[in-house]
Amino acid sequence: NERWVGRRLTTLKLYKMKKRLGNGIYIIPDYKKAQEKIKMFK
Repeated sequence: NERWVGRRLTTLKLYKMKKRLGNGIYIIPDYKKAQEKIKMFK
């Protein structure tokens, strides 16, 4: 099932991000800030 595989990949990505940052709580705010920074640089 493609949908299941896609969901599986996104959860794996989020898990890796959590491991890298050490604390999953800040992932979403940091991601939004990063997107804003990327928009500024473009």
